[in-house]
Amino acid sequence: RVMNTEVSTGVDQIDPAAEQRIAVMSSLKQLALALHLYAGDHEGKFPGAISDLDDYLVLEASDAIALDDLVMIDYGTLKSIEEPQLSVIIASREPIGQDDAGSPVWGYAFGDGHAEVSPFELGEDGRLIQ
Repeated sequence: RVMNTEVSTGVDQIDPAAEQRIAVMSSLKQLALALHLYAGDHEGKFPGAISDLDDYLVLEASDAIALDDLVMIDYGTLKSIEEPQLSVIIASREPIGQDDAGSPVWGYAFGDGHAEVSPFELGEDGRLIQ
């Protein structure tokens, strides 16, 4: 007897814009993890630049976003972030695409390690302006 092991997702094709947002979120999440690992090896301190995370990354040239297109918000140390789930630690400098309504979206990695693509811009306090 042969079992059918194929799984149907019901989706024939992924929207390229959605695929790009997913790829950017994945890269940002990896960067957030790299920053946490770096801080763990350096007494909780942030790196001086995103490029200092190179030894902690497995990002390749084909990844969704270039490191030069990102900015790191330097809180000094991870412990100094009061609300990590709301505080952006890495942000895209420019919109990385559009949402389904055609509005520009930016990519963000947060102090707790999660990543989002959002139509909200970054405020001076390191939080999203809604």
